[in-house]
Amino acid sequence: MAETGQRRVGSLSERFDWICDRCRELIADGTGSVSVAYADIQRARAERWQAMELLLSAGMLRTEDDWADFLVYKPQARWTVRHRACDRRSRPLYWIPVEQLRSRRDFISWTSHLVRKPWLLETDWLLLMAEMNSQLTGMAARHG
Repeated sequence: MAETGQRRVGSLSERFDWICDRCRELIADGTGSVSVAYADIQRARAERWQAMELLLSAGMLRTEDDWADFLVYKPQARWTVRHRACDRRSRPLYWIPVEQLRSRRDFISWTSHLVRKPWLLETDWLLLMAEMNSQLTGMAARHG
């Protein structure tokens, strides 16, 4: 995912340094993206419906807590971080250039855009955001 160097942590404009999921090298602006495959979104949606039908027929989705657990742990399409040259997946993808996701402010802006997409909750976008925040919080603890 992202790694940060030594810098002041806590502002909305601190910079994320993206690492390619495939080659493990830094991704410079203009050379990569954070993306999710539409096929993975469709697969996650189908798996979620299958799981829901199975759990309902077994009587395992009875309480509010059961439903909350199901919604949190449902199958999700994974956002990946790759150089264009390292991304061998077939298209179509929904992709965001890394240079547009370099700060917390960028994440907030993109999240406000993505929340209007009917498929967002079929992905692990919120997990990606939590990982970014965790890494910055860890940097603050080590370098604060």
